[in-house]
Amino acid sequence: MRSDLMIYFKELIQRQGWSQKVAAQQIGTTQQTVNEIVNGKIEKLSFELLIACYENVESRFNKAFNGCNDTVLLAKIDKDKR
Repeated sequence: MRSDLMIYFKELIQRQGWSQKVAAQQIGTTQQTVNEIVNGKIEKLSFELLIACYENVESRFNKAFNGCNDTVLLAKIDKDKR
């Protein structure tokens, strides 16, 4: 399960084109944690930490896109990429 979460985050970061600094802000963790995710250092990351990060991402997604129309959604995605 930890490896699945790490793959999820690594793919999310790549797909969004986030730097490690931006990814840390978006995921709600430190840049060091993002570095460990990106570099596959699974032994350094607890399941609890990865779940907390996942919950942060899901919460941000739900708040950002709840009730938005497509135009607002695309603008939000474009803004977050910067």
